[in-house]
Amino acid sequence: MNGVGALGPDRPVNIGGGYDKSGRQDWQQVGSISMIPFTSNKNIERQTDIDLEKWTDEDLEKRQDKDFEIWTEQDLEKWTDQVYKDNNWFGLKDLNAKPRHNKKPVAMPERIGEPSTIKHVFYIIKENRTYDQVLGDLGRGNSDPTLTSFGQDVTPNAHQLANTFPLLDNLYTPGFHSAEGHQWVTQATDTDYEEKTAGGGDIRSYWHDPMSNAPTGAIWNNALAHNVTTVNFGETANVFSGPEPFGNWTSWYNDYLILSGQKQGSPHVPVGDYKAKSDFPVMDSIMYKSYPNDSLAIPDVYRAQIFQDKFNEYVKNNDLPQFTTIYLPDDHTSGITKGYPTPQAMVADNDQAVGKIVDTISHSPYWKDSAIFITEDDTQNGTDHVDGHREPAFVISPWAKRGVIDSHYWTTNNMIRSMEQILGLPPMNQNDAAADPMSEIFTDQPDFTPYNLVPNKIPLNWMNGQPAPQVATSAATPAATPATQQMQNDWDSWSDQHKDDFGQNSKIDTNTNEMDHAVWYATKGYDKPYPGEDKVLTPDEVEKQPESHK
Repeated sequence: MNGVGALGPDRPVNIGGGYDKSGRQDWQQVGSISMIPFTSNKNIERQTDIDLEKWTDEDLEKRQDKDFEIWTEQDLEKWTDQVYKDNNWFGLKDLNAKPRHNKKPVAMPERIGEPSTIKHVFYIIKENRTYDQVLGDLGRGNSDPTLTSFGQDVTPNAHQLANTFPLLDNLYTPGFHSAEGHQWVTQATDTDYEEKTAGGGDIRSYWHDPMSNAPTGAIWNNALAHNVTTVNFGETANVFSGPEPFGNWTSWYNDYLILSGQKQGSPHVPVGDYKAKSDFPVMDSIMYKSYPNDSLAIPDVYRAQIFQDKFNEYVKNNDLPQFTTIYLPDDHTSGITKGYPTPQAMVADNDQAVGKIVDTISHSPYWKDSAIFITEDDTQNGTDHVDGHREPAFVISPWAKRGVIDSHYWTTNNMIRSMEQILGLPPMNQNDAAADPMSEIFTDQPDFTPYNLVPNKIPLNWMNGQPAPQVATSAATPAATPATQQMQNDWDSWSDQHKDDFGQNSKIDTNTNEMDHAVWYATKGYDKPYPGEDKVLTPDEVEKQPESHK
């Protein structure tokens, strides 16, 4: 990993003793820091409570004023200057300067409020995959195929998009779980409360707890406050309700086949009978109600069909909002839960939905002035040879450079800042204020060639517990041997215990460490140890790991 930020040295990060792998110190490890026993303020030592007991009031009086240098104005100016250099802050004033008049429109304006050739921004938010899990087998960029679970045969559109538009092989999402991940990718920040409560069961987290939301708001608040028209497909929707029965995954998949003209008949639920609802009044007011919430019992291709039908209305009426948020959650997968597709099929479903949406937009009159930003909400700390936060992100537009590999250090804050820069929205907080827009991946020489959907290579209805269809053998889990069958049975039992996590109005909050292991074994085989471990573990063994309780 490249140190901290784009300016960090190319070296492994050695965080030393007293740290967990997240880089945070616990107070028990640090001990107390005392001003007393230092012979110089430059040689601060770690002090324990026992050390402190050695120091009396007389010691305090004797040592006071003797061991601390008096810093001068020149010292402070020098060190402040160094902090600005280390953090690359000298450009912030220019970066956030007022717009200039009579500037020619360009793809990425130099200043917020200056005109852009891009008038419509789409923001697609997905779920929980790392770069190597999806693009490790791409054959270009910083990739590791040994960690790829959902490669070319599962995600042909992700691979085609990565080869056609900028390949972003050094972009990270701050989130560790969905609970705080959605806040980061929509707010460019998270609250201290949310960071401390996310994970470990997520008892109080997600959008539904008001304390988890930053007072500076989310990007849709920003858009509405500055008269940027916006619509939301699914993000923050915690309910999708209507007349019973809700049905199951197969019911909704059949509805997709009917709505897309691939099958005759009537949907088991007419579009519009089920309606999404958000706890946020502002989000509920811009929610397209017929689009589902985060239920993994509904395939993403159904969501993409609902979007496509509404988008075609926008085209017909010439009233597409300037900013569109689209939530596609199914690459989260339902693990190995019976009644749901395999992890490979669910990620393939998500890939088809992305390809269908990009195809739809790029073959419309709006393509000429559109940009599509795609991110995971978080990466679930999955397998990646660089870092567990690196994600398969995309920027798709006629105004995006084609075929380049961009290894600049980016985070989702840069992505948010880029959308704000294009739409003329001011930063929401210090994070997006300090973030550079992703100017280097844009061009003012557009290529209006549309994108064509790449058909799926494996059946989207390949269900858990079913043998792999012949066309999916390359993506199939290796057959269990007698020695590994019991391990597979143990993980099947674990998955059955968590089947409610993926239902109609779920929070999809299964323990991330256990879910990472389940998906690894399901895609790699029950005889392949999880990276960094020397044997295949049972669910109980994984549950006992410290990582399962963060």
